[in-house]
Amino acid sequence: MYKKSIKDSIYKIIFGTILLSMILSLSAVNSFARAKPIQVSIGSVKCNPGSEVKMDIKFSDVPEKGITSAQFNVEYDKSKLSLSKDGIKSGNIVHNPMFDIVTNEIDTGITVIYADYDMTGSSFIKSDGTFLELTFKVNEDCPSSFQSIKLTPTYELDLLNKQKENLFYSEIYNPVLVSYLSGKITVGNPKPIAKLVVDKPAINISGSEEKIDAAPKIIGGRTLLPIRPVIEAFGGTIDWKAAEKKLIINLGTTKVEMIIKNKTVTVNGKSKTIDVPPQIIDGRTFVPVRFVSENAGLKVNWESTTKTVTISQ
Repeated sequence: MYKKSIKDSIYKIIFGTILLSMILSLSAVNSFARAKPIQVSIGSVKCNPGSEVKMDIKFSDVPEKGITSAQFNVEYDKSKLSLSKDGIKSGNIVHNPMFDIVTNEIDTGITVIYADYDMTGSSFIKSDGTFLELTFKVNEDCPSSFQSIKLTPTYELDLLNKQKENLFYSEIYNPVLVSYLSGKITVGNPKPIAKLVVDKPAINISGSEEKIDAAPKIIGGRTLLPIRPVIEAFGGTIDWKAAEKKLIINLGTTKVEMIIKNKTVTVNGKSKTIDVPPQIIDGRTFVPVRFVSENAGLKVNWESTTKTVTISQ
């Protein structure tokens, strides 16, 4: 009877431990599912070879209960750029600059590790703002180019030896979704290359990806996309005449005029006909990318397997 009682107690302890673990895990999962992604971003700057440039890593949409730990990479081309320890400084939202942030060198850049040292509750990161200030040195021999500064997650192995993304955490153990927005350093006067993928709301300009309001679509066998980010990437301008529903594109010496749902287009005063007209979808203006780009003096390449449009000068 005594042995049975001990055995029952051991089973109860084991069961209780497993149940508690499941409750804590479920709580973390639910918190993770409900959490709004925190955005980690770095801007873009222009400079000449040999310059020093300051770039801030910012946090936005920080959860109300704060961030207690985080880890991510800052990746860049070390053959073109350098970043010394003196060029890494804590931002204004970090409570204890001396102890809260550690950076480690990796082959592709640095790993940034944040952990709240004081753990007082009020010392957590609880507001949007500058997390880290970086000062890059551009090499004297760096050619005219777009140098990507990529913010990427780090990974670790879980108990099953599977790769797991290191997340940001709130209240020590609650994971928070993260959205990364990378930037770039434009050195000199390089020619941009723009890439867009069908059904993906982003544009990649010479290695630096930025979100756009709407994704490219295939309509009537033609690829249509919101043209503004493309034209502006190549130094052009867009003018919208709402009353006429007319789009005016200026790039270099070329002027393209298009009217919504009209297949007649004017290029430098001369009329041309297209098979799929510009149209408004979900409040955004879409135009046939090949016609507009090529008539504006740009080159277009279509990769059918990945549904990727590449535009260059």
